[in-house]
Amino acid sequence: MQAHRRFLLSLPWEAAAIFVLSFVVSVLVWVDENRSAVDCYLRKAAPICPGGTLWGYFVAKTAMTPDSLPVIFSVLGALISFCVALAGLRLRREVDEIKSSVEGYREAVFGGLASAGGDAIRVLHYKELEGSLLNTTAADSKNAPRNVLLNNKTIQTILKALQDGGGSQLEDAGYNAGKDFGEVVVSLQKDNLEDLDMLIEEWFRYDSNAGFGNFGKDSYLHPGSNNIISIRLRYNFLATGRTFKEADASLCGFMRGYIRGVISSLPRATLERFGFTPETISVAHDPRSANCICTSKQEARGCVFVVTARPAR
Repeated sequence: MQAHRRFLLSLPWEAAAIFVLSFVVSVLVWVDENRSAVDCYLRKAAPICPGGTLWGYFVAKTAMTPDSLPVIFSVLGALISFCVALAGLRLRREVDEIKSSVEGYREAVFGGLASAGGDAIRVLHYKELEGSLLNTTAADSKNAPRNVLLNNKTIQTILKALQDGGGSQLEDAGYNAGKDFGEVVVSLQKDNLEDLDMLIEEWFRYDSNAGFGNFGKDSYLHPGSNNIISIRLRYNFLATGRTFKEADASLCGFMRGYIRGVISSLPRATLERFGFTPETISVAHDPRSANCICTSKQEARGCVFVVTARPAR
């Protein structure tokens, strides 16, 4: 009963009103054209009334008399109105579904990351008056980190200058940047700091969303020593564009330092459970080996960075 009531209440009122009006008009037209027969049945003299029953008389009269065409058309109009009501109900449901989907998409956009098929749309808050991009929504911009959009070519040029400066400047720059971001990961995951795999996966998620490339882990960790963290970075932003695909001009040293910085900033107790310490973390990477495809066009295969704990001195 409740289900039927909800169904009736959900019908578009315009279509329902047309249906009721058409039905009433159909009844009144038929009654007016068959007044004498209706009076007979109202006096409860059914045995002597034509057709035996009012329904039988209605069927016979409607089916056999040309004069009943207006009534037939009125009935058909009522049925059409009912179909319109059902179609309106379905349309309303579809509109509600679309509105719900749009609202969900709108909330995702304001949340900063919205799904778009197999990809996602990253949203930054642009403050035109200040010329600033904030990594947040418009509703929460007071303490949001500020982003700057630099062309990949520009970033590579800056890092290439560090590399040409000699020494370990490129890797040191990556290490400092990674250490800062590792501390951010720890602050965001402060309730789940004992699971090293989970912390690394969260780091991958943040940086993959930021456009570094696609981070993935080719190894599995187990409590104890002798662990190796094999990180594969596909579509590395440092290995695309301009002339930096050549092995002797590879900028993957920045990523080597960055990876070391992120992992070394994770909680010491968590690292020690898996045989690492912040001071002994080492990241090995050979851009000329078969494990690094950064120097070719096979970017989907990626480049492998191997994290180990070097022996304590």
